[in-house]
Amino acid sequence: MSWTKEILKTEKPIIAMCHLRALPGDPGFDKAAGMEWVLKKAREDLLALQEGGVDVVMFSNEFSLPYLTKVKTETVAQWQELLVS
Repeated sequence: MSWTKEILKTEKPIIAMCHLRALPGDPGFDKAAGMEWVLKKAREDLLALQEGGVDVVMFSNEFSLPYLTKVKTETVAQWQELLVS
């Protein structure tokens, strides 16, 4: 038995990405919309993926452009907040 069959109960899992909008500390963060908007958009994306039948969802901050080589403290803190909420 393959690990995908054992863990995910399917041989060919559909793996999708939930893209988070720019987080605080990122150049493109929308301060007017705030974190509530970031969470709202992430929930919408996640729900669409779940309703679409994906088996696995990964999370990424693809909208945090341009990518920074030194991540700000507030960005890391928001990732922590997202993981526990």
